[in-house]
Order: sequence, then structure tokens, then C-alpha cells
Amino acid sequence: MTLEVVRLLAVGGAHMDRTARMIAPHIAGASNPVTFSEHIGGGAFNVLRGAHMRGVGPAAMMSVRGGDSVGAAVEQAIEDAGLDDFSGTFVDRATPTYTAILDTDGELITALADMALYDVGFDRQVRRIEGRSRIAAAKALLVDANLSATALIKTAELSEQPLYAMGISPAKVARLKPIAPRISVLFINRRELMALTGSDDATALSSLGFRRAVITDGANSLLTLEDGALCTHIIPASASIVDVTGAGDSLAGGTIAALITQRANTLKDAVRFGIACAQMTLQANGPVCQALANEEEFNAVHARVLAAQ
Repeated sequence: MTLEVVRLLAVGGAHMDRTARMIAPHIAGASNPVTFSEHIGGGAFNVLRGAHMRGVGPAAMMSVRGGDSVGAAVEQAIEDAGLDDFSGTFVDRATPTYTAILDTDGELITALADMALYDVGFDRQVRRIEGRSRIAAAKALLVDANLSATALIKTAELSEQPLYAMGISPAKVARLKPIAPRISVLFINRRELMALTGSDDATALSSLGFRRAVITDGANSLLTLEDGALCTHIIPASASIVDVTGAGDSLAGGTIAALITQRANTLKDAVRFGIACAQMTLQANGPVCQALANEEEFNAVHARVLAAQ
């Protein structure tokens, strides 16, 4: 099998993201009026789209989906994003969905994840001949913790190229522990850090084998861990927030793109490109900001990020 060169292959979630945003302050245990929207998202897919818009290409998505209308919408979204699609379809299964409940300020109240297919589908996908070949041929890989620990280990074994990883949730992030030494950069939030290490001390990641990491904390400053040293990065204040969905994914995509395209040589510098991507995504509806591909707009935001450090 002759394979085209893929600069970044994402192996992970690509599914329906549904967002319900409160019109009035949330009242627990009661009926709350909301506005409702749907977008095709998923951690790995969101990150890949952001990285692709920031200059990483050719790029490809490897996910699993069901043989339903949602699966067809996911397939179309991958094509529309200009990405190659190496995903597997399980015709008798439902495509995974993620539903986020946001307050009036756009902050997450809770989220509901129906991801049963991911728990079994990725194990099969990364063992198929085509799946193994695609992973081995990619110049860099991105995985998220929607894969089982078994699938993550197999994916890491198939390639010696840079491997980036997303924590996804406190419930799933521990799946990344067995491949910690293989991970080039780990992207997690504070809750995932606690779940992974039992501590809010980011340096504890080093003892698990993680060499470099980006740890976010909502609108607060974020940390990078590189060669055992921590660096704090200031997040510029946003005048308004339209939607927080996908901001962390956008940060990861921008950071990865800066590293792959060599616009930054260190994680400390690369993450500032990622912060700019996140700032732009906060101003957009849905998990992806199309303006990321506009170099003039991006450079203006990136300059503000650099000035805040």
C-alpha cells in the first residue's frame, strides 16, 4: 500500500458536540431556559482543525463513528475541513456525542458524554492493517484519552515520531500514564492534573515520565512544564466571551502547529501561539474559530499575548 505523507495524524474523538447555554442564571433541580446549538467537534478533531488552519498540512483524522446520520455529518465535517479521513465506520453502532451545559457567562456547568463506541472501536481501528500503516507513516501524531489504554499503547508502539496527547477528562486522563515517556507534549487542565497525579503540583508529572506539559486553568494563568522547570503564562483578559467550548483544544492546536512548523523552538514560546488561538476561539460560536487562518488577525492577537507576558 502506497501512503501519502501526512504531517500530522490525529487519532481520537470526532463526534457531535451539543451546547445548551442558559438564558437566565442556572437553578439546580428546575427547568432552565436555554439556547441550543450543535457542532461537529471532539478533542482530537478540534485540535487537528486548529493546527491545520495554523499551517500544519497535509493532515488527517482517524476516528470511529456509527452508521447513522450523526456519523455522516462527522464524515462531511472532516472533508469540509480539508483533512484526509482514515476513520472506521461501525454500521450497527451510534456515533458518540458530547453535550455541554453552559451558564449565562459561557462557563461550563456540566457535560454529558455518550462515548461507548470509543471504548471498543479504537482497539480494533489501530490493529487493522490500514490503521497500523497510517500511524506508522505519519510524521507526527496526536492522540486523546478517548482511546483506551490498550489502543494508546498500540498507537505509541507503531511510531517513533513526535506524539502529542490530550487529557480529555479527569475520568480518562489516567489512560495516558503507560505512554508517558513517549509523549512529546501533554495537554491537560487542573482537574486532570489532580486526577493524574493526586496533586496540584505540576512538577509531579515528571515523576510519571511526562517530559513536557501544558496545564490550563480556565481564564487563569497557565503553566508549561519543560525539562522539569515550570513557567507561568498570563492569559490576557477578554472583553467578552461568546463560547468557551473548544478554547483549550484551540490552545493545543496552536501550540502543536508552532512546534511542527518551527515557528517556535521551545514549548514556552509555542504555547503563546496557542494562547492567541484560544483567545480568538473564545470570541466564536462553536469549538473552532475560522479566523485562525487569517494571518493578520492572528498576528494582532498574538502580539497582545506577548505584551501580557
